[in-house]
Amino acid sequence: MKKLEKIITIIALALGTVSHVEAKDPSVGKFREFMGLSFTLSQPGEGKKYHVYSRDNTGSGVDTLPPEDYKVGSKMAITKGDRQVVKRTKKLKDGTLFAIFEPLQVCIKDAKGKPRPNVRVLFQIEENSKKTGPAAQITATGTPKVYVMTDKRGMATLSLLSELPLTFPKGSEMKLGKSAIAYYEDGPFSVVATHGKTKVVFHLKAG
Repeated sequence: MKKLEKIITIIALALGTVSHVEAKDPSVGKFREFMGLSFTLSQPGEGKKYHVYSRDNTGSGVDTLPPEDYKVGSKMAITKGDRQVVKRTKKLKDGTLFAIFEPLQVCIKDAKGKPRPNVRVLFQIEENSKKTGPAAQITATGTPKVYVMTDKRGMATLSLLSELPLTFPKGSEMKLGKSAIAYYEDGPFSVVATHGKTKVVFHLKAG
């Protein structure tokens, strides 16, 4: 069973479903231990079971996704990553060009201006109503939504992608730290961060 779990972990790492983990032991089930975690499954929600992976490649089962924990009067502000313009220069073997964007980050504060640690923020690609424009994604597998827990400073950071093309030399770990990729065409696209009744929009552009 342990060998099977290790294989599953390696497959998940290769697919890019790695969580950005700062928690020491996410399996304990205490919400305070989820600070910094990113959940990349397609349909997260309270009461469902998840698997998250730490930087040392160990898998941990999590019974419940931590609640959003929105409080009336909370405010969210962009602290990093807005208004990036990146040329599509990274190339795959088929010639596809990619623009790769640096981390996107927001800060959640309460009504008194104090940072709110360990609350959940939703990041998602905003649907493009136009027929033209770049294709974009925020996970290696194309999962459209990512739930990120704020750290002790109240910061939630979207940074689950690596440089492309993805390569995994022996003895090396996949280095994450990028937020989004855009390909096929140049043009603008948006990533929306939502926490309760608050919302901010990151305006990004390829080309």
